Amino acid sequence: MNRLGICIGLSMAVICTVLISQPFESRGQLMDQLIAVPFEPSGQPMDGKALVAERCTSCHNIGRIERRFGQPAHFWESTVDRMLGKRNMLNDEELRSVLDYLANPNY
Repeated sequence: MNRLGICIGLSMAVICTVLISQPFESRGQLMDQLIAVPFEPSGQPMDGKALVAERCTSCHNIGRIERRFGQPAHFWESTVDRMLGKRNMLNDEELRSVLDYLANPNY
């Protein structure tokens, strides 16, 4: 098992343990707090390639992303928009960098 799988498994075990130990009424509030942890900006603007490597590959294999390089901007906008709905991982500036990178095969 790779490190990411181990980290995810351990994280889920901790979350489940915390949830089980909480009164039922407070579980919803606790889950809201756990899920709503945004990425903290590093202070340095990152280019699209670095952002994809850091943020997108936390859930997706880079090969899956690379197979779609050069798709039109509207394809990537709708795709990334769906992903942002699941996990708010990019601010507006980072989003623009990621979209520019993904839609430009000569980046």
